[in-house]
Amino acid sequence: MDIYHDLMSITRWFYGKKQIFHLILTIMSVFLFLTMIAPPILSTNTNIQNNKFKIIEVITNTLQKPTQIDMLLFLSPQYQNDSEILFSINNYIATVKQDVNWTVKIIPILNKQNQYNTIDKIIEQHYYNDTIKACLMVGEDLNTASSGQYMNMEKPSIMPWATLGGNKSYETKNQHIISKTYTIDIFISLLYPNQYLSYETKKTQIINTFNTFSNQRKHTDKSSISILESRSKDTQSTDFYKTMFNQSTVQHMENPSKIKLAISTQKTHTMYFVRGHSNPSETILNEQENTRFTSKHLKSLNTPLFAADGCYVNGYWINQNNTNQKSSYGNIVCENQNIHIMILGLISQKEKSTQQTQNTINDILSGKTITSTFLNSTTMGDLVFYGDPTFHYSS
Repeated sequence: MDIYHDLMSITRWFYGKKQIFHLILTIMSVFLFLTMIAPPILSTNTNIQNNKFKIIEVITNTLQKPTQIDMLLFLSPQYQNDSEILFSINNYIATVKQDVNWTVKIIPILNKQNQYNTIDKIIEQHYYNDTIKACLMVGEDLNTASSGQYMNMEKPSIMPWATLGGNKSYETKNQHIISKTYTIDIFISLLYPNQYLSYETKKTQIINTFNTFSNQRKHTDKSSISILESRSKDTQSTDFYKTMFNQSTVQHMENPSKIKLAISTQKTHTMYFVRGHSNPSETILNEQENTRFTSKHLKSLNTPLFAADGCYVNGYWINQNNTNQKSSYGNIVCENQNIHIMILGLISQKEKSTQQTQNTINDILSGKTITSTFLNSTTMGDLVFYGDPTFHYSS
């Protein structure tokens, strides 16, 4: 694991390597000079000279060629030294290498580094040095940018980490990131357990989650896609979701009753979508009957991919005093061992420059990783991903 002490200078690493390189060249130069003034030695050591030049060529090529690291796995300050968590993560890393041939590197974050803009510098440094394409952020204590706060709700923004160019790639207002369309340069996904739980509970959830990511790699069932939504939210939403899939097995329900919701949540699904007026832990699907899909439904839902569309559906609760805190949607990745990836936010918000989600769903079903599906696409700044960036259906 690497620990960064000087984040302001990206060239420090190269400077150190160049010093070693120049030292090697100096030694080689002295050697060549001695062989020139001693012909007998030169005549008997021609092969040695040739080998030295080959060594120099290998060193030069190694210094110039970037390392191929596909994903960074950031560990927050409270979890970075936990050997049991690290053991489960290393098993995950080995499994990912075998499955999709990705190389994953662990980056522990110290308390003094735990600012989202400092973490952004680390991400961008590795992007240019190692050609990364994804980051998995582990630990709810990682300092994460905010895109809005209302009453006791707050939603994170992954835009600073997902874009290149430092703070020039996004705008802020009142210390919040302004949600607007942007191109995903690096796929960012969060793995944040419920902050109000005990350390031991959160630790167990993280370990179990990585074990799930490692052990459940085959997702072959593509036959059951369910979409439940409130008709009152948007009269055009039905058409939006009907055009999202080319599948004939999509079950679409408007204003479902409580009974229909209960039946739906007891089945096994390929994907599961909910849409309606939301908060971090529930979505209203039928105002007349007060039908609500909640985080309790989500804890037992059997689906590898879950998506929720609505305001603050991608966020979490803050400033709550009671000890029995509700889990937000995003936390459930750590609590439901069926779910591998979540897409949360204003999914159906339409912008001319936005790659609509319906253009990506069929790519996911074709077997692409969630990262390759969304990487380099244009999306709304409100969208937040939770779970495994290497998730894919079996093609």
